[in-house]
Amino acid sequence: MMRIASLAVSLSTVLGPMASPLYAQTFDVSLPPGANYDVADFRLAGLFAINRRAGALWALAVEPGVSHAVAGSKDMAALFFDEVVPLRLPEASSRTDGTPMLRPLDRDSGFIADPKSGRVHAAADAPRTTYPTSWLASETLADAWRRLVGLEN
Repeated sequence: MMRIASLAVSLSTVLGPMASPLYAQTFDVSLPPGANYDVADFRLAGLFAINRRAGALWALAVEPGVSHAVAGSKDMAALFFDEVVPLRLPEASSRTDGTPMLRPLDRDSGFIADPKSGRVHAAADAPRTTYPTSWLASETLADAWRRLVGLEN
């Protein structure tokens, strides 16, 4: 079996044990050798669509010409944590055991990236679509998403 994995990260929960539930995960879309990679893309897109429609603050970026490789996703993941962790952590500990209670993210904050048009809109002003779009916490992440999927800034 060949394993193709992708990272779908919920912007509403970051930081592992301090977040409940933890939505940062990889999805195994294993295929037998010689199988059509479009099937894996279809499975991953389906998982993304189901969860995004249910309100998950997720983003999906498909790098053109990249199959089973890290490529630009490592840089995108590092940028994601640089941008999102400060938005979630409180100024001071908010629990008696000293662990922080993560601050929620507002769905109307951030940016919506449209995979069909390539446009990025402020989340509060984004047009409604009949297909899933990506939610990104900052303009910096939105710009990185556009570069990763091969669109000009």
